[in-house]
Amino acid sequence: MKSGWLLTVSAMIVLVVSAPAHAVVLRHVPKTGEVHHYSVAATGVFAMKIGALDQTSRTETGADLRFEHKALSESDGIVRLQTDLLGGDTTTRRDDQVTSAKAPTGKFVVMVDRLGHLTKVQKVVVNGNDLTGEMGPWTELLSKWSQCCGFPDRDVKVGDTWTGTFTGSIPPGGLKTKVAIKSQLLDLAEYMGRRCARIRTTFDGPLESGAESLGPFGNVEATTGRVQGDLIWQYDWENSVLVAGEGSGSMEESRLLEGILGPGMPDRTVVSTKEQVKLRIALDQ
Repeated sequence: MKSGWLLTVSAMIVLVVSAPAHAVVLRHVPKTGEVHHYSVAATGVFAMKIGALDQTSRTETGADLRFEHKALSESDGIVRLQTDLLGGDTTTRRDDQVTSAKAPTGKFVVMVDRLGHLTKVQKVVVNGNDLTGEMGPWTELLSKWSQCCGFPDRDVKVGDTWTGTFTGSIPPGGLKTKVAIKSQLLDLAEYMGRRCARIRTTFDGPLESGAESLGPFGNVEATTGRVQGDLIWQYDWENSVLVAGEGSGSMEESRLLEGILGPGMPDRTVVSTKEQVKLRIALDQ
């Protein structure tokens, strides 16, 4: 399972009904010192097929997680946020073998502007280990992504859309992509006792990389694929609080291998992978 993709997607989710016609301003200006607790349920499926062998391997994962989110300070429109990972439970099923484990605990401290754009990662601690220095490529990826899918710098009415384009590699150093990101304000209504903006965000883009040599064992021809996602958020725009979110994402790849691939393998075969993830986040009452 490509845990980096799950994290990205997971980061991407952390950063219903009549609709009034008036315009609203969507901003990220949480109240300093206010603490919110969330529950997250996530499932993932990773499948790989080796065409020449007509074999498919499949791994399923699940996680029930808890975290705490608070605004530590604000200066010049930049909010310093801390998210504490409070643990939870995970399961992995592979070939009818099921394993269970405790989810990691940790802390993230980041800087985010009024449009929801990540400007800096200050601290990353997981299971007591400081990983801040190792987050460089991921910080750059998440920062670029957030610049493409934050709030619009204008008033919006129900039905309005705003767009962005992410250009880079997923994961860092991996397949190149150009992802079109589109958000739409679906409605404004009360949800869980709060006045919420219901926002739908979708993204879609091709994945590709050039051929690479495996030395004396052969070559990997150009890899192609696609990344897609569809998310719906409930956002208390008056208090800058994410109330709920639910969605899915997928990443598919296909590559042609040529060369000495192993006993019983032909000298040419296609290896295809598909990863799907579904997530649901809810503010605890």
